[in-house]
Amino acid sequence: MEEHTWNLMAPASGPDGLRDLAGRLAAAGTGDLIVFAHDRHGRWDEPAAVERHFGRLLTAGAAPRAEGGVALLNVRWPSMRFPDERVPASGHAPPDTVRDAAPDLSVFPLDDLLALFPGRADTVYALDDAFRHRRARHTDLDDVGLLLRRLVALPLGAPGGAAGSDTTGEIVPQSDPAMLFDPAVEVCGRFTDFLELMAETCEEADTRPSADNAGPAEQAAPEPLLEDRGDPPEVPDTTLREPGTVTSSDELDADRGRHSVPHLWDGAYELLRQVTYHALRRRAAVLGRERLAAGVRTLRAAAPGTRVHLVGHGMGARLAAHALTEVRTERDPAPVASLTLLQAAVSHHVFAPSIPWQLRGRGRLHDVVEAVAGPLVVGHSGHDLLLGLMFPQATKMTGDAAGHTTPDRRWGALGFDGAQGVDGGPELTLATALRAGLPESGIVNVDTSAVVRRGGPPNPGHDDIWHEDVARLVLTAAGLAGPA
Repeated sequence: MEEHTWNLMAPASGPDGLRDLAGRLAAAGTGDLIVFAHDRHGRWDEPAAVERHFGRLLTAGAAPRAEGGVALLNVRWPSMRFPDERVPASGHAPPDTVRDAAPDLSVFPLDDLLALFPGRADTVYALDDAFRHRRARHTDLDDVGLLLRRLVALPLGAPGGAAGSDTTGEIVPQSDPAMLFDPAVEVCGRFTDFLELMAETCEEADTRPSADNAGPAEQAAPEPLLEDRGDPPEVPDTTLREPGTVTSSDELDADRGRHSVPHLWDGAYELLRQVTYHALRRRAAVLGRERLAAGVRTLRAAAPGTRVHLVGHGMGARLAAHALTEVRTERDPAPVASLTLLQAAVSHHVFAPSIPWQLRGRGRLHDVVEAVAGPLVVGHSGHDLLLGLMFPQATKMTGDAAGHTTPDRRWGALGFDGAQGVDGGPELTLATALRAGLPESGIVNVDTSAVVRRGGPPNPGHDDIWHEDVARLVLTAAGLAGPA
């Protein structure tokens, strides 16, 4: 399989570069192009290793097509990872035991944050100072909350201001999550609680890394087919399946006394991570609409005989999904042959025509599914605790009182429990999808919990997609899978 890389921000990789690539694809008779928008890249993992590994998995599972070969285009976009986050396929696998819930506060991602937030150096340096000293005072945590609001603030009406929200049409539009405006000590206390719950859940579910999610150098033999592994496991903790509850003011007041201040700094670091993710979610949506969509249009115009299949993982799935809003043209109303979203950091109501708990409102992408000619596959895992625990707390909007003590499902993620509020979309296990195939078109939820399940805090289950069966799901959606 021929592989290419596209940096969304590099001038040399603009429309001219893509036209050149399209010309080479057409000359080679390439029938299908898989465009993979990867999750966050950073200096803590090596993007090329991740890209090579998934390319090998795709090559191993692809069937030859009479009408041409298959090529892979890896999409890189400006993002970051925190120092304690590792991607198994990159060669930086987590330890063999579940890591402690507490982050390493001595490693502050100063250079990464300076690169991610140009023009906000004073705020980044102030945050660095706060985390280096970690004074045992509630007021210092309040200062961190104020600094984080400054870090991601946008002018009123700025383009991209609403890009962090996956719903639209509400009576009172909202774009800022409550974690930015609730009292910082309370937010840090909640994130501290969820870090502890995450570690406990990992231990109970025995979600330790093993050889089947190690990098390519450690994989001595292909994985067994999914059917040989038994039924998908249950969601590891009942808390993740229950609706959120309203927390009383007395309970919120108790947050200041429940944790010692040094312990609350663990939650403050998680708040820093989640606020950074909020900025990256906005960026991914904007880049999807403005750059990825334009790139797909360019490829389709220059090589109309090449079918384009979009694939996204994590926030890369957000980038791929939001590209649907601008990818269509009058001559090419369904330019995307298939779309596969793996562990998508997107609201599970993003495709819903209405929002159940609101008088009005709908998913931001409710009307763009027609841009996909084939299946729109949502791969989700109940073991992805980054999306199951942290995503609802980080995306709950200002003014919503529910979900303070448990992750409220109204703010759930596609990558945790699949698309919600969508009529007619089948629910399949990964085994069934690989054995019986997928619908020819429309949204289909595929539960990948049987394989996407390993890893420790702070992102258990989220990056565990580097499996032969997951690659075969991508190929099945594209109509490219070889015989099992």
